[in-house]
Amino acid sequence: LDAYLSQLDSGVEVILIDFDTIPSTSKYDSNQNDLLFPSIDDIIDDWTFKNNTDSINYFPSVVSASFGNGEGTLDLNLSTALLSLMGTYTVIVQSVPNVGVDKGDNFSWGDSLADIINVGAYNLDINSYSLFGSPANPAVIDILADGYIENPEWVDESNKGWNFGTSFATPRVSAEITNLWVGILDDIDFSEKISYSDFVDSILADISTDIYIETANSGWLSAPVPILSDSLTLSLEDVKVAYNNGDSDFHVLEAAYSIPTNSTPKVLTTIADAHVDNGIAYSNDISSYFIDTDGDVLTYSAVIVNNDNTESALSTTSWLSIDEPTGILSGTVPDSIGSINVKVSAKDSSNKSVSDTYALAIGFEEFQTNTTALNRQRDPDITTLDDGSFVVTWYGYKYDGFNY
Repeated sequence: LDAYLSQLDSGVEVILIDFDTIPSTSKYDSNQNDLLFPSIDDIIDDWTFKNNTDSINYFPSVVSASFGNGEGTLDLNLSTALLSLMGTYTVIVQSVPNVGVDKGDNFSWGDSLADIINVGAYNLDINSYSLFGSPANPAVIDILADGYIENPEWVDESNKGWNFGTSFATPRVSAEITNLWVGILDDIDFSEKISYSDFVDSILADISTDIYIETANSGWLSAPVPILSDSLTLSLEDVKVAYNNGDSDFHVLEAAYSIPTNSTPKVLTTIADAHVDNGIAYSNDISSYFIDTDGDVLTYSAVIVNNDNTESALSTTSWLSIDEPTGILSGTVPDSIGSINVKVSAKDSSNKSVSDTYALAIGFEEFQTNTTALNRQRDPDITTLDDGSFVVTWYGYKYDGFNY
């Protein structure tokens, strides 16, 4: 409901009829028995009875739901109810299940009844991987929208006040269809009938914009992806499209209104901060962190980022250097302690480039070996191994060992 209301234009008044709750408890009814009405008139009659009113003037705009039941075909009563709604030009919008492609066959949606609008979410998880909303056949996804929602009531030890999923993207699409109806009702000539399929196609065309996406595995996809237009920004920097080509770790790099003639190199994986001890030979192949889907040969460079955000040549470290053709950073750590910020860049033959910065700590680190309590150990012993690592042992008092 929060997602629906956040998308609804101001001044638009709607009545929400909740089909999938049990009236006595207001809890979700997984069997969706409340939806099994033979006609839209019966739905309205039921609503007026429950709300103790004699009549209501209404125009059905959209039904938002999920009709996956694990079967190859829809329940006959459910199918009859949906077809009745379609007969009144009610748009049926449903959520793509948030599952991987290997589980998509377990849901009957999209292919079960023609002209249902299937909604996915373009959001990515914290690892920049797609929020899976793709069945075995991704082509049945009709539109993608923002599936992120905030709610202060969700803040507790396990929830941070936000969530995301296709269940939140779907009501946003539903609200946008309602907005569209409010804007065009006065101009509709109901005497001129069009097919329901053409009607749904026109709705989708009005509320969506085609964009193109670049993926780590396949480069720029030739077919555009429809996005809820109201979600878009001119830069598209925040649009991360959930799409699936059969790879479980599908990675979206960029979204654009057209496929560029030359793609800019991208950061495939951010470089993690690192630590290296004094006297140790350090090496880092930074080429593995970058990608150019055009197949251009990349060259690499690196600088030091100072505390005031100015940049200095890598040579100022006196020990660290980079091989520009291969992208290998290397050097032997001097006898000192500190940290440097290394900014590395990848450039293609058209001088398009991208950069990433990571912190590199040098020198031995002091750390607590007894992970349970301080001042509860004695007689420590350190054994240095051939590879430069070491083992620490001690006697502990009721912690991390036997009593002394």
